[in-house]
Amino acid sequence: MRVMMICLNRFGGTLKCASRLAQSLSRQADLKLVVSAEADADLLPGGVDTVRFRTGSSAGANLARTLNPLSYHKINRAVKMFNPDVLHFPVEHLWHFVLQPLLGRLPMVQTIHDPSRHLGEGSRLYDLLRRKELSWCDRIIVLSEDSRTCLLKQGVAESRVDVVEHGVFTFGSEEDGQTHCPPPPGSRRILFAGRITQYKGLDVLLKAFPIVCRRIPDAHLTIAGKGDLESYRPLLASLPGVVVINRYVSERELASLHVQSDIVVAPYLEASQSGVIAMALSNGRPVVATRVGALAEQVEDKVTGHLVPPKDPAALADAIIALLSDYDGLLRMADDGRKRYEQRFGWDYLASKTLAVYRKALDDWLSRTEKR
Repeated sequence: MRVMMICLNRFGGTLKCASRLAQSLSRQADLKLVVSAEADADLLPGGVDTVRFRTGSSAGANLARTLNPLSYHKINRAVKMFNPDVLHFPVEHLWHFVLQPLLGRLPMVQTIHDPSRHLGEGSRLYDLLRRKELSWCDRIIVLSEDSRTCLLKQGVAESRVDVVEHGVFTFGSEEDGQTHCPPPPGSRRILFAGRITQYKGLDVLLKAFPIVCRRIPDAHLTIAGKGDLESYRPLLASLPGVVVINRYVSERELASLHVQSDIVVAPYLEASQSGVIAMALSNGRPVVATRVGALAEQVEDKVTGHLVPPKDPAALADAIIALLSDYDGLLRMADDGRKRYEQRFGWDYLASKTLAVYRKALDDWLSRTEKR
């Protein structure tokens, strides 16, 4: 099967997810990957037939290229030259407003990472884009059963939706020989990583951390990610032992932060699924997460981490204390998390599931065109 994957995001977990999937798919199908020329090079896959198109490295440059018809003409020409059986859009993107109608002569698959807007994020434009992407594509991939249920509640036909779970996120790749972090160092360092935004529940963690420090005085907290910290500054000002890296954190720096940390905390107020959790577990870091969205599909309570109620600083603190107070137990959870996540969500297995979706999309498209 000839597959063209079009992923125009420049950085972040969605690009990494698409890259890892493309790497495995390239071993099972004839695949060409379309990416932004400005994409974070650390996140792009090795050994994959890749073509790059400029999307702009700044807001102004991106706007200019978005309004330029030549941007879409170049991608359309590349699609025609490759002549794929199926097109896959692994991430939502504004350019799909033009690309998907333009490429409608081919079977299309769209991966939806977030079926609904996160708290404090998105816009009516985001909702419109998602609805259009859903209507234009033959098949829809979501990353969890919870997301599937969410789409069905929005009126999407069950027969069009497939679940292909969030894959493992080890640092590096098979090509460079780097696979996993070493075991947790016993540093009693807690890591909160990823974009800082309202739904991530950072305020809950900052209220829980003083409780942790009363029981474990040498505990440390690292907050690493881009976002507006203004509303959190009163809480941060009163906390010792907190390191804040308030910017985009590269793949290599994130790897180093995982090596230094014992556990990862995801105190989300709501969620679809989490690349942060996938990364932590597959690199042998137990996770304390809230029981929201599909996080319970990723974290096995008291096996690979702890699940706690959302918006509950005391429960969050108790779970963190339980992990940091039992280093032998923490090591067992770290090892179980890495092994279980690899077994359930390895990329070769997920690539096989994705190929099955492509075949369905091709069948659906052929059936639809025959009826015309």
